[in-house]
Amino acid sequence: MEKNDLKALIEEIYENLLKRIDAEENATKSQVVNYLKDAIDVVLNIDDKDKEKKVKEFFKVHKLKRAIVKPATGGSSIGVHSVSTAKNAVD
Repeated sequence: MEKNDLKALIEEIYENLLKRIDAEENATKSQVVNYLKDAIDVVLNIDDKDKEKKVKEFFKVHKLKRAIVKPATGGSSIGVHSVSTAKNAVD
């Protein structure tokens, strides 16, 4: 991954973490740690051929019904899509 791709990925992880904290009435340190562990796994396995399986697991673990997906490059809103399945997220 290029530097800009990595920066965009970290920005997205940060934004998602803040949203999850805001969504919880009593967010805990443990919840934050678990989210970050999941995010680390996603980053470590970015180039795996098993992307759809991993994204499905991410949807399941975080009980996602919908997610916002954006490309790693192109700005903060260019190419942003709302998806409701892991397959759509990978595509």
